Amino acid sequence: MWETSPMSEPAATSVPFPRWIVEDEPTPRFPIWTRGNAGEVFPNVLTPLGGSIYADAPAIGHRRNLVHMGLFTEAEVGEYGVVVSGVFGGYLYLNLSVFRLMGVRTPGMTPEMTDEQGLGASDAPPYRRQSGDRNLGASLRLSRWAIRALRNPDTGAIDRVRERADAWVDSLPALHTATDSELLGLVPSFSARIVEFFVPLGNATAIAGVGRGGLEQLLRRGTDGDPTLLVNRLTAGLGTIESALPAKRLWQLARMVSVNPELMALFDQGLDAVVEGLDAAPTDERYAALAAGFASFLRDHGHRGPDEYELAAPSWALAPQIALALVDRLRFAPSERDPEVVAARLAADRAVAFREALALVPRPAHFMFHRVLRAAEVGAAARERAKDAMVRELAAMKSVLYELAHRAGERGGPTDVRDAFLVTIDELADFVERPADFADVINERRAQRDFRQARIPPFWFEGPISDPSTWPLRASDPTDQPPHSILRGMGVCPGVVEGRARVVLDPADPRGLEPDEILVAPFTDPAWTPLFLGAAAVVVEVGAQQSHAAIVARELGIPAVVSVTGAIRMIPDGTWLRVDADRGEVHIDRTR
Repeated sequence: MWETSPMSEPAATSVPFPRWIVEDEPTPRFPIWTRGNAGEVFPNVLTPLGGSIYADAPAIGHRRNLVHMGLFTEAEVGEYGVVVSGVFGGYLYLNLSVFRLMGVRTPGMTPEMTDEQGLGASDAPPYRRQSGDRNLGASLRLSRWAIRALRNPDTGAIDRVRERADAWVDSLPALHTATDSELLGLVPSFSARIVEFFVPLGNATAIAGVGRGGLEQLLRRGTDGDPTLLVNRLTAGLGTIESALPAKRLWQLARMVSVNPELMALFDQGLDAVVEGLDAAPTDERYAALAAGFASFLRDHGHRGPDEYELAAPSWALAPQIALALVDRLRFAPSERDPEVVAARLAADRAVAFREALALVPRPAHFMFHRVLRAAEVGAAARERAKDAMVRELAAMKSVLYELAHRAGERGGPTDVRDAFLVTIDELADFVERPADFADVINERRAQRDFRQARIPPFWFEGPISDPSTWPLRASDPTDQPPHSILRGMGVCPGVVEGRARVVLDPADPRGLEPDEILVAPFTDPAWTPLFLGAAAVVVEVGAQQSHAAIVARELGIPAVVSVTGAIRMIPDGTWLRVDADRGEVHIDRTR
């Protein structure tokens, strides 16, 4: 195995860089891969345990969804070797070439629209037509699917997987009293369970994409070819986005703190003191209301948290301090950021935008306008509900794996729980029983993980991925930057804001984010979005119009620009920014 310290460079050699323990092979028929959307789902190096537990579930699930929609037949999947997702250099990628076929084969869509809706802007090569890309049978199947989706956007399957997830979670044994064998027995079948979420999740995502794409097509002529701003206003503040609920609940807890001098003083002492205070709440009435509110929050939303698809990442239930760090920042947010106040403002503007849009659409097309707008609204809400159901099961499996990791630690295993996820599913039982036997393996894999984690993987690649040793360090700063520059991305929630940049790499460490500052983040998931309420605007490196950051930013009414490649490296902490989310621009002023 290759060995080095995490930040050292490997010696020059002709030997290829060692493959990560969970690694895939690119396919020649569909050669272009992207971190777009994948960077939100798996922002970090995929752990061996998590990757081997997932196994082929994402690939199988994605293929089932594409067959369900009609993009491919089962025969074509086998003939082409369709692979929709893969791990390269340790990071998850999605197949840009496959997703672009959706734009090629769906009447009224283009590959560029597919990029914009689901994967984000990038400098990836433009679509190049290959033999077999256009397929009349696929176009007819996709048309039938789209007609059904617009006529009656069925989301009943999401209710069924939610019920199934709740039933499975409720059936789990009590973790602390279960035997090793009982807990280990839950792991091998988990991959098959995850497969079941991909069809309803992919279906909801596509419904939202068809709806939004239809809106853009109908409004393109009346908006000089750029309907983005108007469509963003039409789909903001819907009140139906489940993944925005944790932010709203944390806001309520933060208001409880902000008006109570004793609670403010408690938070001023630091999060350790807050945890002690909440633990003492049964006998200390000063903290009882907050403790009860936070316990209720964890019951409803504790399954969510940072990097929530990665099984090694703790949920809020496993690491409550992560959620309390968000309350700590939100207690300083001004009252006008109240989600209820913002919701009323967004609803009023949405009504205005609706009238403006309807005036731009020819009267014979009004019926279609109503259909596509409803699909965009229903699809966005359904997508977030489907993700929430899936995360419920993921959080339960995390609890099982964390219990096994703690038991291994008591038997001489690694003290850092994350290192327990450096074994594979095939090694897990032996590791739990005899963790010391895996010390050398874990040390070697930790070095490889940290080496990759310290670097920025390419946003896209074609053919084999480049050697990770050639990737830029995350900590490196760009040189020779002009005093003024503009970064461009995609505006996903309108507004123009100026302020200091606050670069945050981990939602558990918001680094003193203030209400008048602009949050600059590498990605966002539900653990990040409460911070949206504590920032003047948001700039994110990855994302697209239907990504989590975009949907929640619109729901909370926070000006946001996503898909700003290189934002973390190009925007030092404290830099003065002007975020023009109407145009999708981030203006950097290094002189102020």
